[in-house]
Amino acid sequence: MSAGSRPNPRRAGLVLAGATLVFGIVWFTILVAGPDTVPGHFAADGTPTRWDSTPVFLGMMAALAGGLTLLFVAMPRLMARVPIEHVNLPNREQWNTPARRAHLALLMTEDLRLIGAVTMLLLAAMLVISALAGLGAEIAGWVFLATAAAYLVMIGIIVGRMLTGSRYTPPADFS
Repeated sequence: MSAGSRPNPRRAGLVLAGATLVFGIVWFTILVAGPDTVPGHFAADGTPTRWDSTPVFLGMMAALAGGLTLLFVAMPRLMARVPIEHVNLPNREQWNTPARRAHLALLMTEDLRLIGAVTMLLLAAMLVISALAGLGAEIAGWVFLATAAAYLVMIGIIVGRMLTGSRYTPPADFS
């Protein structure tokens, strides 16, 4: 097994937990000290197009974040059950041994948990933007573009890591 392909889903799980904690802190802060209403949707130029009561908005965001967190925490069990023919990898038939499948599930779990962490940070950023707008701040369209661009760059780094090098080359040292 090459050193670059050694999975560490536990570390990725800690990153996901940290990002979820950041979301939770922002969520709780807005619940306690936020405005009564916040934008639930924005136009491309940053103009709010729908206003929600803060508890309703936070409830929707908590449900979304909770569902995503459960999904990413459940990744090890889910990935181990995906039939090999549904995994889109080069040489996927070479992964179809019990030891290699377990290794593949760990690799995919790590990568998907990192994607989950970045997504939780995006949700936290959206909470902050909505709260600031609810407090009267004018949110320029570039703020949304910058937030989306940062998210896409981070996702691109994770996906680039998945696609380059030997990360998803089946290890030769076990069958």
